[in-house]
Amino acid sequence: MNFLKLLFSMLIYSEFGVKIVPAKRILKMLAELFDHQDQNVRESAKGLTIELCRWIGKDSVKSILFEKMRDTMVS
Repeated sequence: MNFLKLLFSMLIYSEFGVKIVPAKRILKMLAELFDHQDQNVRESAKGLTIELCRWIGKDSVKSILFEKMRDTMVS
């Protein structure tokens, strides 16, 4: 996912939330975004994570993100 797509996703979630745009697909990709080589993508991933926490709750995002990050860190 490139930087502009990530910014667009963040804007969509901030305006419409997860009831209109399901977060399942982006949650699967979130850990990979934190490992991206582009600093702008990593910073935007932080903003998107905060926005998702606002809509589905910190604990939900945290559990999914940490589960995926463990897989990434082990690889």
